[in-house]
Amino acid sequence: MFMSVHNANRKWRHVRPVIAVVLTVVATSHSHASARLLSHQVSVQATAATAGTLAQHAAAPPAGEVLGGLTSQGWPIVIELAKNGKKFSLVRAGLVMRCTVGGSLPLEVGDDNLPISSDGRVHYALLIPPSPGSGSGVTLAGGSERFAGKLNRKRSTFSGMWQLHLTFVLASGETDQCDSGRVRLTARL
Repeated sequence: MFMSVHNANRKWRHVRPVIAVVLTVVATSHSHASARLLSHQVSVQATAATAGTLAQHAAAPPAGEVLGGLTSQGWPIVIELAKNGKKFSLVRAGLVMRCTVGGSLPLEVGDDNLPISSDGRVHYALLIPPSPGSGSGVTLAGGSERFAGKLNRKRSTFSGMWQLHLTFVLASGETDQCDSGRVRLTARL
């Protein structure tokens, strides 16, 4: 099974608010040119929402040190270390997913309270359960998410990767696969 034992019950709540945008973009990408324009507009709105949310998290008063940087896709990553240095209080990043029906989906991913092992490693892997559509005829059939990396000894640099994969079933019965690929992450004090 893909899911780690430690995180078997972890929720993927950090992706859910954006799924409605994802479903809209996937549904519109199967129509004519005007639908593609709408799809582009929704992606731009999702991009603005992601940037705003990331800025809110970065601007919040830190409980500990805050590391920041860019992903290999050029999107921001923000990591907040707990004061005791034993966990990431908050991790947020922007990812762009490529879909088999064409187009791309920008969205925010993240999690809270991720433990840091004694050697500086942080990781989780989980399966994303199916979720019904929002009336658009598109259903999330499931997916998977992986996050892994290492914090250096000085706790000043984190290097790792994030990968998100989602499968949608459209009203027509067609399946659409959206995947971020392995996105490299680097965040520094």
